[in-house]
Amino acid sequence: MERNYRQHYQRNQHALHERQRSSRMRMQNAARSGRSISQQQYQSSQRTLNERHRQTNPTSRPRRQRPNQPMPRTLPPKARRRPLKGKVKAVVVGVVLCVATVFTLIAVSPLNKVKRLVVTGYTHSNPELIKASTGIRPLDDVRNVIRQKQIIEKAIKTHSPIIDSITLKHSEWEHLEIHVNEHQVIAKINDNGQLVPILDNGNGIAGLTTIDDTQLANVPLLYNFNKQGSLHEIANSLRKIDAKLLALIESISPVQDVNKPNTIEVKMKDGNTVRAIVSTFDKRIGYYPSIVQQLNNQQGVINLEVGAYFTPYGLNTNSVKLDTN
Repeated sequence: MERNYRQHYQRNQHALHERQRSSRMRMQNAARSGRSISQQQYQSSQRTLNERHRQTNPTSRPRRQRPNQPMPRTLPPKARRRPLKGKVKAVVVGVVLCVATVFTLIAVSPLNKVKRLVVTGYTHSNPELIKASTGIRPLDDVRNVIRQKQIIEKAIKTHSPIIDSITLKHSEWEHLEIHVNEHQVIAKINDNGQLVPILDNGNGIAGLTTIDDTQLANVPLLYNFNKQGSLHEIANSLRKIDAKLLALIESISPVQDVNKPNTIEVKMKDGNTVRAIVSTFDKRIGYYPSIVQQLNNQQGVINLEVGAYFTPYGLNTNSVKLDTN
């Protein structure tokens, strides 16, 4: 293939030389004959020869001219990123402003204001006294009230000692609910002829008119318990006893024996007497219903200090071991 190309090229070059030589000879002949030819005509003839040679040479390719257009100007990377950063910053600022607006509207909304105060869960408490002791006023911010829950609870307990704890609820938009949990009344004492309820924390509440005699009849009467320590200890044991079993107890008093400082004597309403230790009384008294079934209508002393023994009332009687399984 190269050989053919070289031969073709040589033939073209030879033809070109021949034409140029013939052209020069014509000009020389014309000069001898007296005819003159201008330089412009000579250049035109040379141009014509070149164009003919270009047409006969298939290997020559026309030179493609590039348009004279300016190159596109490229921006540095930082300059290209500036518009994107600006858009992101604008979006962030817009989101922050929207969130701030929503929180502002919620804060000033009347839905977050205290319109009405309601007390629930009470049995022996005075709801109006509870409302007054809270210090909550209409249109107070509900969130601020909930944040001050401990302060409000302490104020309520000061004016109403029977309250054990409170819960603030704002489940409805119309009102704020104060749900109270009261202490359990587990006993009573006789204070100068007046029956005073004893709570499960060992404190007595004098003048609690919401507890009538019927309710006090279902709790035992305590004798000779001092208020410093022994009253709180027996109260801690009684609050763990079921209410139905607690209603079977008539009275409780400490045993007057220096060798048994923690022993108590319990008078039951069915006529039996139970001896037990204060610290284990709430567990041992749970056997009492099954023990009564073993007595066959006998009455006497049931000793639950260690094990379970029954001694009938009367002189020179022996104790009988009871089954507590």
